Amino acid sequence: MFKKVLIIIAIVGSIYAKQTVLKYDVSFGIFSDIGTITSYFDKSASTYKIKAIVATSGLASSLSGGLVEQYESVGNIIDGKLVPTKYVKSAKTKSKHKIRTYTFDHINKVVYYQRSGKEKVKYKFYTKEDVLTLFINSSETIRNSPAGKLLKFKAVGSSKNDGLITVQKRADGKFAIVINQDIFNSKKGELVVDIQSSGIWKKAVLKDVMMYGDITAKIRK
Repeated sequence: MFKKVLIIIAIVGSIYAKQTVLKYDVSFGIFSDIGTITSYFDKSASTYKIKAIVATSGLASSLSGGLVEQYESVGNIIDGKLVPTKYVKSAKTKSKHKIRTYTFDHINKVVYYQRSGKEKVKYKFYTKEDVLTLFINSSETIRNSPAGKLLKFKAVGSSKNDGLITVQKRADGKFAIVINQDIFNSKKGELVVDIQSSGIWKKAVLKDVMMYGDITAKIRK
């Protein structure tokens, strides 16, 4: 469970296109610190590379076998938008190392999927973005949306069934994000995010997880 929540926070909150490096500390109720998130963004005039690294610590590290997750998106910049050609998810513990690779064929509107040691297969659905590029490309749309309006997106790396992601600005100006409700042991499966006027995600909170309280990711000052 620690692993899954850290993954989601890393995906939706750790990247902003005008920053090269961002770091977050993650805590969970009475257990205090359970991990860190570090994200990197590099680009040229026509290409980009995004990397987000999630490293568990303390109790979470002990329970997960020293888990380190890495998410990487590479591709092109076309008309100011990030267009991924490949998205890679890597999970490494003391005893295992799993890699999942998604390759985009935008011309034929197909995404191919490959697990470690397995053959490449056609993925269940096509979409032009992965979860890292989506939140950069849609940053302005999300921040400027009116309170109460439900925004729907689709991205590789979200729900494996349909890739659905929903975002809704709350009356307090924060944003409620739902990626895949099935993995959350909380009341609504919502990640509540506080976004600065610059677009940087400074705090993300998953409320009432199991019986232990909130999971919180805060940007490191």
